[in-house]
Amino acid sequence: MTSSTLAAAERAPAGRFRRWVATTVGVGRSYLGHAELVWRSAPAAVIAALSLTLVGAAASTAGIVLLGKVVGAATAAADGSGDLEQGLRWMAWLAVSFLIPPVSGAAVSVLSQHIMSAAVARVGALTSEFASAPDGIEQLEDPTAARRLHRMVQAIGEWTYLEGIGATWTVLQTRLSGIGAFAVIADWHWWAAVLLAIGYLTTGRALTAWLLAIFADMALEPPMQRRRASYLFDVLMKGNAAKEIRLFGLPQWMIERYGRLWQQAMVDVWRRRNRTIRPVIATTVVMLLCAVAFYGVLGWETWTGIVPAGTATALVGASMGLQAIGMLGDEQVLCTQAIATTDRLRRARIEVGLPGLSPAPDPTPRPAPVADDQPTRPARIRIEDLHFGYPSRQTPIFSGLDLEVPAGQSIAIVGVNGAGKSTLIKLLCGLYRPDAGSIRIDDAAPAADRRARERVAVIFQDFVRYQLSLKENVALGARGAPDTEAVVSRSLHDAAGDDILDRLGGNWDTVLSGEYRGGTDLSGGQWQRVALARALAAIAGGSGVLVLDEPTAALDVRAEAHLFDRFLEVTRGMTTVLVSHRLSSVRHADRIVVIDNGRIVEDGSHDQLLERGGRYADMFTLQASRFVAASGADATDNEELPC
Repeated sequence: MTSSTLAAAERAPAGRFRRWVATTVGVGRSYLGHAELVWRSAPAAVIAALSLTLVGAAASTAGIVLLGKVVGAATAAADGSGDLEQGLRWMAWLAVSFLIPPVSGAAVSVLSQHIMSAAVARVGALTSEFASAPDGIEQLEDPTAARRLHRMVQAIGEWTYLEGIGATWTVLQTRLSGIGAFAVIADWHWWAAVLLAIGYLTTGRALTAWLLAIFADMALEPPMQRRRASYLFDVLMKGNAAKEIRLFGLPQWMIERYGRLWQQAMVDVWRRRNRTIRPVIATTVVMLLCAVAFYGVLGWETWTGIVPAGTATALVGASMGLQAIGMLGDEQVLCTQAIATTDRLRRARIEVGLPGLSPAPDPTPRPAPVADDQPTRPARIRIEDLHFGYPSRQTPIFSGLDLEVPAGQSIAIVGVNGAGKSTLIKLLCGLYRPDAGSIRIDDAAPAADRRARERVAVIFQDFVRYQLSLKENVALGARGAPDTEAVVSRSLHDAAGDDILDRLGGNWDTVLSGEYRGGTDLSGGQWQRVALARALAAIAGGSGVLVLDEPTAALDVRAEAHLFDRFLEVTRGMTTVLVSHRLSSVRHADRIVVIDNGRIVEDGSHDQLLERGGRYADMFTLQASRFVAASGADATDNEELPC
């Protein structure tokens, strides 16, 4: 079937009906998802809020009927045919019906704050779980996926999302009141209720579509011109670029370019908004015609005496209350935005294999922590015929790499810059999936098996400096060891970090950040020892492979060599992997492998590789000569050497 035939089929009545059904199902699923989120967040508070909302809506409907009763009783009393006491009783009940909605609404507002807080906490947890799934980091490094996650986090953190969740009860009560008003009118003439409802519904739907189109323009993927305009605006607002912008005389040029790009980006936005405003105008005309027909018939029947004055008053009130089934204004917009944001999160989670709005079950148990009197079991590493490449690069990083590391061996991975040393470590950790071949930690693939991933502890070059206490910074690696305090103390000592604790006056609970009262920051070398202690603590948590992936690149050669030697000393008997561009730091490893062109080209101990006089020997000799020359000139060895 050709594309023109498909387009014609979609324009046919059956095609339009299918689209309507699909849209209706999608909207219904969104509302159900919102209801599920609110219910699972605070079920007891939801039951209470729903009960009070029903009471408030029933009181509003009763107020319409009672107002008609009061007017009817007053009219009858005026011509002497009514019962004054009955009228006063209707008046008392009318007063009660007017008092119930604000009282129940106040109680719902209090409950809504609790529900809102619980729902936001749940959404935050679900979003964090989505950001961590799948287990690799490819989706976080993909620009499109990263922008999508950023927009989702931004939308959830805005006040409009919070207010949208809180507006749920206002919208629900108003809608229920509208249904009650429909029932009052239908008791007079069913066709009149349907006619007026059609007018309000069509107008409300058109207004909602128009407002959602505006919201979509803000929330969905912005066009390139708008992103570039936003970038220029941000640069103009930031102080770190202010000096260059002023010295080069760029402000006026950037302002003009920002305005031009923004105008270009808004052309399509205005076109979409103009398309959606036409149905608003058309449906407004329909609503006016429906209202004219309703009030025309009601006025005629009241004038001729068919409808008593009290009933006419109730019907007028009901006609005004029936507007609640149409467009409600800000509350509906906020609630609709919140529902749409929650639905995007639900669909995004389903795409990566997570349950919609429920936390994912833990698929595998964590590795059992190691008791103090139980030796840690080192892991074996086996890499066979590994192929891997980044989507943004045409040439692969690895093409048939093979490597086996027996349990308990220390191995160093070296090579020229760009050879793939850090990429190999990320593959070993399961952060990337191989294109072909396999990686095994004790016969389990880390990219697919959580237990295998958690057998690997790594200190990356860009290790995280957590704004937590010293104890928590180290204990994060232990993953629930039986005696965390003993593990933390021993790990910091093994990492040569006792002076850090002394500087903090022995207070393990000091926050390692100057942004907190009573907190303090550490030097780069001290942070590296804290990171090393965190990796050593992972042994007690069950890790069988410890990796140093150039975390000491900012240190001089002597400091780095001392840290690596210390690491090898305290991890003797464990499977350790060292990555560094400075060969003098890794020469004490049991084994050294050289990577080039996606394969291992040399393999052996430091002495063996020097004797062979190959690539490793050339690189080591070159670095040693540069170090000697720099030392003789009283220079520092902080330059990046070509290996």
